[in-house]
Amino acid sequence: MDRFKKMAGDAMNSGIADQLKDIDFPCSKDELLDQLQKKGVPNQIIDKVRNVDTSRFDSIEDVKSKVGL
Repeated sequence: MDRFKKMAGDAMNSGIADQLKDIDFPCSKDELLDQLQKKGVPNQIIDKVRNVDTSRFDSIEDVKSKVGL
């Protein structure tokens, strides 16, 4: 069962990386949230970004590390 959860998480993370590649960094959290919503990113990811204690993201890697993706 854990293997399937990991596979599902990996698939979601790679999909998020694809969504993030078209975003211009650095950007504010509000700008990132707006772009993610326009792209139709799942609400669970948007909520994770919204709950991060930062006002700015410098890169895709920064988003991944701060959000825990």
